[in-house]
Amino acid sequence: MRGSVHLQSVDGTMIQLYDYQAQMVQETYQTLKQGVQTALIIAVMGAGKTITSAWIMRDCVRKQGRVLFLVSFTCLIDQTLETLALLDVSATALQGKRRLDPNAPVVVASIQTISKRLSQGLTLDQLFGPEPFRLIVADEAHLLAFDQVYQVVVTHYSKATQLGLTATPWRLSKQEWMGQKYQRAIVGPQPTEIIKRGKALPCRGFQVEGMFELDSLDIQAGDYAEPQMTQIATRPEALDQVIDEWQRISGDRPTLMVGAGVKQAVKQAERFNQRGFPAAVIHGGTSKTKRTDIFNAVGRGDLQVICSVGCLTAGFNLPPLASILYIRATKSKALFHQTGGRAARIHPGKTDYHLLDFGGNLHRHGDPMGEQDYNIWGDSDGGSDWEMVKLCPDCQNKVNIFLARCTSCGYLFSEHTEDDETLDQLDLLKLTEYFDEPTAQKFNEIRQWRRRAWRDNLSPDKPIEHFQATYGYIPPDEWFKGATAVARSQYVNYLDRHSKRGRWADNWIQYHLHLEFGP
Repeated sequence: MRGSVHLQSVDGTMIQLYDYQAQMVQETYQTLKQGVQTALIIAVMGAGKTITSAWIMRDCVRKQGRVLFLVSFTCLIDQTLETLALLDVSATALQGKRRLDPNAPVVVASIQTISKRLSQGLTLDQLFGPEPFRLIVADEAHLLAFDQVYQVVVTHYSKATQLGLTATPWRLSKQEWMGQKYQRAIVGPQPTEIIKRGKALPCRGFQVEGMFELDSLDIQAGDYAEPQMTQIATRPEALDQVIDEWQRISGDRPTLMVGAGVKQAVKQAERFNQRGFPAAVIHGGTSKTKRTDIFNAVGRGDLQVICSVGCLTAGFNLPPLASILYIRATKSKALFHQTGGRAARIHPGKTDYHLLDFGGNLHRHGDPMGEQDYNIWGDSDGGSDWEMVKLCPDCQNKVNIFLARCTSCGYLFSEHTEDDETLDQLDLLKLTEYFDEPTAQKFNEIRQWRRRAWRDNLSPDKPIEHFQATYGYIPPDEWFKGATAVARSQYVNYLDRHSKRGRWADNWIQYHLHLEFGP
């Protein structure tokens, strides 16, 4: 496979690291050789932060160093232990009732368990033994690095090298940024590069205004008040609007709904089930066994929608998911990208995933799978600076998101008249496709290439092949509609000239007619 290298594990087994993973390892070593004690590894979901950090931990153990790997989500513990085992690294866990092996060179520990043990009067030396750690690794470092107990740990082991791992190096508070905790950043490939390499899928975003009036929401702990959002989102008309728009755009895609409160998740799941779409709820109190049953049901196709709140962020991996239903607003770019990127995993039959945003988050924070600014030196949790546009479903014209009428064909994005609107009703608008500048460029390119293929009498497959080679995926069917702007009869003759005679010729012609003229 392009871009991969093989490195040897302790027992001689060949473990594959991709070139960008090996580069992150090497850049980390070069940074530490310069005397840097704290460094942050930034890599998007799918880039392999776990295997990359495991490789570094393995090398530390080879040099007789002891390693502490800290997690804020217990679901990450087993994942880390399994990865270390692949590299023949002996590791133990400190979490809940698990028995710690004091002789293991790597300790994978829950920060919550450490906090609880310290509150019970134990010291860190009593917890982990007298031998100090040479390396401390913090997973989900955008959270852990600002945790009080984490600061107690790194202060106690002050001579240890500190490495942080994150895909989202942003803080909600403008008074906090990752550069306060880490001297240097080692930045992995951008999401767009991971997509091009076939390790993740692009996000196709859709957005709507009107679900939440953000100016009227209270702010609690720096973010929009969840009780108020829950109250708005559980109105009967809101519950139905969500399902109507989800059904219109995402159809039968397995879906994760992200909400603001448990009541909202329960109510939305109930409404899904009432309307014939199997749904289940997962929240912070859902048992591991119940979660596994729900995940397996989605994998079998017995369950279509998971309604969640306050969980299913880090360490959550369910590749069949192909749509994210985001029914809340958040000021946190890190939270939105963590949850909004959960469906980017590759899976047979998936070419992209949908992100249906009812909270204006795409406008504030941008595409989770788009190009990112990984600056760690302040002002890093702001929204996107791209000009925001939506796509007219009638003429494919790009229109500013705040306009109610298409400037080209006059299409009304709201189907409601002034007589329908009252202070007690939600302004229920339709979701429209999200276009930031890079997405708009791709949209324009495939349409230009499609017209050029027609003009130069080239196969209509050529623009698609070129787009896939350039960006790593096939663009959505809707982007092609009306690109050549010719009569159907002319286009049929054009397709007939380029059709490869055989059993699939008619299907090929019908496919391209569908792209050009719609269903």
